Amino acid sequence: DFSQISIVHSIRGTILHEALKHRVADDILGYLVHEAVKHEQSLTLKRSSPWFLKTDELGRTALHYMVDRIVRCLERGGPISSLNKEVFRMLVNVCPQSVGVIDADGSTPLVLLLIVPRFGDDPLGKACEDEIRQVVSFMVEKYPPAIKVVRRLPNPWHQHSNLDNSPSHQLEGDGIPSPLSCAILHSRSMDTINLLLHTNQSLGVNACNTIVTYYREVPLHIATTMRCSVELIDKLVQQEPRVVNIPDIHGLRPLDWVWIRHVLDWCSPTPFAFVNISRRRHISTHFLQWHQRVSNQYLEIDRTLGASSQNPAVRESVRHLRLELLERMAKLLPLMAMQSIQSKASLRQREFGVSDRMDLEDDSKTSIHLVHAACCVDCPLALVALACEDAPHQLRTKDGQKQRLPLHYAAARSGYKRQFPIGVTGTTQGIEEVSPIRLLLSKCPSACRVRDGSNQLPLHIAIDQAKERTRHEQSVGYPAATFSARERRRTHRVAYKQVDAILEKYPDALHKRDGATKLYPFQQAAEGPSGDVELTFLLLRRDPTLMHFAPSVERDHEMSL
Repeated sequence: DFSQISIVHSIRGTILHEALKHRVADDILGYLVHEAVKHEQSLTLKRSSPWFLKTDELGRTALHYMVDRIVRCLERGGPISSLNKEVFRMLVNVCPQSVGVIDADGSTPLVLLLIVPRFGDDPLGKACEDEIRQVVSFMVEKYPPAIKVVRRLPNPWHQHSNLDNSPSHQLEGDGIPSPLSCAILHSRSMDTINLLLHTNQSLGVNACNTIVTYYREVPLHIATTMRCSVELIDKLVQQEPRVVNIPDIHGLRPLDWVWIRHVLDWCSPTPFAFVNISRRRHISTHFLQWHQRVSNQYLEIDRTLGASSQNPAVRESVRHLRLELLERMAKLLPLMAMQSIQSKASLRQREFGVSDRMDLEDDSKTSIHLVHAACCVDCPLALVALACEDAPHQLRTKDGQKQRLPLHYAAARSGYKRQFPIGVTGTTQGIEEVSPIRLLLSKCPSACRVRDGSNQLPLHIAIDQAKERTRHEQSVGYPAATFSARERRRTHRVAYKQVDAILEKYPDALHKRDGATKLYPFQQAAEGPSGDVELTFLLLRRDPTLMHFAPSVERDHEMSL
């Protein structure tokens, strides 16, 4: 008489809850579930709420406890028994909605399986991961909407954020973990993550563009902080290319975290150890000193550790770290550069009503080299040096986007500047690096004599960059309390140093007209409402005879490299 067994206790739940909690034998559990399924099917039309959706005081269904049972089997190192697999399939088949039920801890049965601690890379660990993939595949196949159910977290983490550094395009989510973010955070296999990505895509869910932590991180941030594989990073970027430029709550993009993780690994006695989830965002109090030390290695200020060490293990570790960093740069930097070019072109079109065909060209049909991308994007100077070391020929190669050399892109940006949350308390400390212009000129001095697709020399672009800073200050209208005259002069001196670095290598650039405005450099600096009087004076002081030049426009010929 199953009517006695079907009684539901308000606190303890059903008889299946009790059987699973007290870990009854597989054959007894199989019998109870089989009889319960038959009874439920006979009463399907009479019940308003399925019996298998009944919960206990923890908000858990029988499927939650069945998943716990499966996890215990995996943690013991053994495969899931055939009886347990059969019971699991019966529970899911008879009530697929139970896959998406959230318990008091905010976890669905699907999430409970995804947050299992990471297994090893040995054959046994891989076999366990394959078992997880099969179970996840069955749940997602029977109830795809479970992929959209996010974890419910208690306050203060479940909150809406409205930050000044939020990206311009619309993001989804309130900082609540999704099944995809849980899978990435707990290092599930690539097959399992591919399954989740494919299901999200089939349902029209943009899981890669969703804020999944209270640090305002998207899944790509988690992948970089956890040092996930390059394959996974590439997959996330392919799903949603815009995520490469999304900052977190501290204004750090995925590339910044790639560099942070690289510095921490470089200075760690165990550089390739598994990253602890609770410490994945922890930045050592020595980070700023370590950052300088590692940067000096790449900039060859200090003797390279890989070449100077007598220990073969150290040399191999250094080689592996550099290769790993280079692979991650190759996945992120070109996309970041293309989006930066497109964004600047769109902004220029809105402000001035002019557009550049090369800027607005479809980025799917063009590509940008790694060295050009590193010079275009606001990234650490060490990354620019590593890109130049890996592909030195690109220093003399024009890209297909704007017919520019790396030096042209470097002249259009300032140095790397970031604030990092240091230590356990997360106190922010900043670093500010110089522009990569001098680094590039030391490797390819003749690049300062070459014009780009807009017929501009690097000097003209550097002047435009200095004027852009002035225009930005005027449009924002910084109050004196937040942007003092001293700070403004310091910012301008940085831009003037870029101009000076180019003129040191090519003084005759003062006599070359800008291809866009047909003005000499000193006239270009003074032209328009954002004209920079101080920069104009500095240019004229270098060669006062420029004031007596005839107005005729001579044609400047591009110098071959």
